[in-house]
Amino acid sequence: GAVPSVSPPPQGGAGPLDLAAWRHAWPEVIEAVNRRDVMLAGILRSCEPVEGDPGRLVIGVPFGWHLERVRDPQKAPLLAEAVAAAAGRPCAVESRFSGEPSGSPTRPRRSSRRFPAPA
Repeated sequence: GAVPSVSPPPQGGAGPLDLAAWRHAWPEVIEAVNRRDVMLAGILRSCEPVEGDPGRLVIGVPFGWHLERVRDPQKAPLLAEAVAAAAGRPCAVESRFSGEPSGSPTRPRRSSRRFPAPA
């Protein structure tokens, strides 16, 4: 069969195709939401895309109560519309909790463990 060309689509054509592209488009999504719901946009600034492909975006939400807001039946359509606008087509939008498990006290993330620097 014919091998599909691997050249990237022209900018502004197909919308975000992978996670890197979604991360690049994320500020645009937040800005679109901000025009209609400032509070929701504020919450989205603490979130980030964690998975993405042409028809789907998964955002990581670091706080449980933020997740409730993002999934709120009145807020979710605003987010979906902003994502669709950034993508240039309807997209499935999912959200998942990306923070510390509830029950653990809030403390600085342990991502900066002090390992000796490689020699």
